[in-house]
Amino acid sequence: PFLYPDLYTARMGATILTGLRGDLKLPRNNAISAAAWEDEVAANNESEPTFDSITRNPERLGLYALLSKQLIVQSEIPSIEAMLRRDIEFAIAKGLDAAAINGAGSGHEPQGILGTSNVNDITIGTDGGALTRDLIVKFETELATDNALNGRLGWLTTPGVRGYLKTV
Repeated sequence: PFLYPDLYTARMGATILTGLRGDLKLPRNNAISAAAWEDEVAANNESEPTFDSITRNPERLGLYALLSKQLIVQSEIPSIEAMLRRDIEFAIAKGLDAAAINGAGSGHEPQGILGTSNVNDITIGTDGGALTRDLIVKFETELATDNALNGRLGWLTTPGVRGYLKTV
């Protein structure tokens, strides 16, 4: 048996759409309405939210596995079939995680969060710089400033950084 690494995309709350057919056009609210205090009998100023859309084209994350004839015959055994399914599902989940985090956005690979523009980041120096409690508070402050402290939140980092942070 293999030791499979943790997969994070779905666990951290990413919405995964499966079974889609054709292009997908998602509406996006890109400017919200603004409320204003007015006199009791005064008319409110008009505030108009604006919308645009994001179009996604179908791409496919696939897997081609070559199985021996003997394994195919034995796949009628429930435990062998379960092992094969688990292996294939893990390979697909691992590919999804890699693309969602660091996808190039070229060819048929989606753009990952690390390469997405207009995502606020905090520069902490060459090769990441030193992690401190103050810096972690700065991360959370930036999220609060951007009204992004809702939904399923979490920290996504490397095992080495995770271990280090446990000692800070």
